[in-house]
Amino acid sequence: MTTPRDIITDAARDAGILAEGQVLSSEDVNQAFKRFNRILASYQQRKLNIYRLNDMAFTATGAQSYTVGPGGNFDTGTDQRPSRLHGAYERTLPSLGTNTTDASLSEINSREDYSRITNKSLVSTPTHYFYDPAFPLGNFYPWPIPSSGSSELHILLKEPLSRFDNLSDTILLPEEYELALQYILAENICVGYGFTVSPDLQRLVKGAKDTLKGANHRVSEMEMPGDLAQSGGGYDIYSDS
Repeated sequence: MTTPRDIITDAARDAGILAEGQVLSSEDVNQAFKRFNRILASYQQRKLNIYRLNDMAFTATGAQSYTVGPGGNFDTGTDQRPSRLHGAYERTLPSLGTNTTDASLSEINSREDYSRITNKSLVSTPTHYFYDPAFPLGNFYPWPIPSSGSSELHILLKEPLSRFDNLSDTILLPEEYELALQYILAENICVGYGFTVSPDLQRLVKGAKDTLKGANHRVSEMEMPGDLAQSGGGYDIYSDS
């Protein structure tokens, strides 16, 4: 069982501020703990640092948008709302005696593009979505708007690298993360104390980062963008024509 205190102690030794048999002061431990949580928050933003994607679902209510984050329609618990989504799909809820069907939703990449849609209140089976990463709750806009009870909306978001509240918390992450966090924190401590990061530590940090990326690297199959795939005469979501 590994705790943040274990990682901090080992990182301090790697950074050269703690010799064998010595103990960090309370102030040093607290400063390192802050750095530790900030590293987790920073690495949360990069998909290659995340070991899996979560699939969260919410049944359509006929609303134009749905909140994403702590206590939202897509409730992320104690974790902050995601800065972006990594996909979404619509599951048509079955009538009596029929099966569910899933259909991928195409992303509308920006608020500017979403604003160009002429008929934002169109009610039908959704084909697209726009995600507004507002804070503290993001907003998920399916388009067209599914009627109440007709669809189950699914979003894909990164598994959170949650911050720790206590030095004695158990770190529940795949094993490769422990060494990566140790070396990255050691490098961070060196910078914070004005020490030179040794070439050996630089190599260890690079190797740990490469290990994370190698373990988490997943490439989805390439798809033709909808605007390019459709031939002349296709439906234009922006002009409703």
